[in-house]
Amino acid sequence: MNPSFLEVGRCPGGQDSECPSDESCIYADSADACVDCSSQSDFDEKCQYMSDDWIISAQDKCGLDCTTRCPTHSDSDCADGLICVVQSDGYFDQCVDCTKDSFEEECKFWSDDIRSAAEEACDLTCEM
Repeated sequence: MNPSFLEVGRCPGGQDSECPSDESCIYADSADACVDCSSQSDFDEKCQYMSDDWIISAQDKCGLDCTTRCPTHSDSDCADGLICVVQSDGYFDQCVDCTKDSFEEECKFWSDDIRSAAEEACDLTCEM
């Protein structure tokens, strides 16, 4: 998880009043964080590092989708043309574009675990 927002912008009591006035408290068993639900970019920045239960809570509260993740491990969580890839340990998931050019552009930045899962799901090999 990204420590920059874990140190500030927390709401351990699960109340919006713990957050700045323009942010909402997203509270789940795994984490809590204040989020600007009016900003898709702020939402995406925070959700990409969070656990699936937090993302689901955040999506419900904010009415936004985490555009890079698939917290229910379903392709329907992803934008059209992307598939949901889940690490073998189930710990992390990501929406992936399996077109060769896009895959090659992105795969070198992924962890070994998500890269292996994506290579298998897309039937491609990352040319590092």
